[in-house]
Amino acid sequence: MTDIDDDMLFSEDEEGEDITHDNSVYPWRLLIVDDEQDIHTVTKIALNNFEFENRPIEFLSAYSGAEAREILSKEMDIALVFLDVVMESKHAGLDVAKWIREELGNHEVRIVLRTGQPGEAPERAIITDYDINDYKEKSELTSQKLYTVMCASCRSYQDIVALNKNRACLRMIIESSADIFRMHSFEKFAEGTLGQLSSLLNLQSGSAYILKQGLAAHKEQDKWIVLAGTEHYAQKVGTSIEADLKINLDTIFSEGKSINVIDDNRLFACVNIGGEQKAVMILEGYISMDNIDISLVELFLRNISIAYENIVLLKITRME
Repeated sequence: MTDIDDDMLFSEDEEGEDITHDNSVYPWRLLIVDDEQDIHTVTKIALNNFEFENRPIEFLSAYSGAEAREILSKEMDIALVFLDVVMESKHAGLDVAKWIREELGNHEVRIVLRTGQPGEAPERAIITDYDINDYKEKSELTSQKLYTVMCASCRSYQDIVALNKNRACLRMIIESSADIFRMHSFEKFAEGTLGQLSSLLNLQSGSAYILKQGLAAHKEQDKWIVLAGTEHYAQKVGTSIEADLKINLDTIFSEGKSINVIDDNRLFACVNIGGEQKAVMILEGYISMDNIDISLVELFLRNISIAYENIVLLKITRME
């Protein structure tokens, strides 16, 4: 067993009351992979009060490479792995690192290799040959250094996840545009775009967005008429909606913003077609603006605006 001096892991100012974490905030998930129970214990004590960007930490534990693979196969939102090199074999940790990147295909999780026997895995060769984000000897991981590694890893993980989500959102916008332009009725158009906007928000926000119900409507002879709806609003198709909403949609449009979130539970996506033509999609649920990339949603709405205008022109042409 590797000897770790408690004085290296804890300083006097870190011994005290535990911080009470807000259980409603989604935590940073740390997987500790080590065959020594003491390593799990001291790591959890040292990082018990860790917070980054107002999010606490959640610990997961594995005591072998096999256990690590099992957990990582099921849990795809782990931000960081503290990975021991020597466990059931001298290179068990390296095998897990290679498996994470090459077989599991997870390039988001940050991997910090930890070893109590540095000679078994030379640092330069590890960093060069494996997709490892940091390499630490267990003896050098003081409480402060653990905190620093956690902050740097969480920030890096967060940035990579955001980039990948944006890439996926852009791909979805491009693919959904083709579907939108194939629709030739207001009703089908509204139903399709309502579902696509919901999917786009889900993709961006993950657990920060929970849809309950929604509707799509357009302005027709000074009234806002529902074209498509889900749950409660499915029964409102073809009717005026402002009385139900208890809000003036024209006032929302006059504010000049494409996206408006009211009371953290209603999102209004405003589409100006040109002239007096207007449409709106309303989604209800828990919605956090902090997790929405406005520029991507606006790009999606611009595509909707063009498609909507095409449907209007097609309708006019058929009437002539």
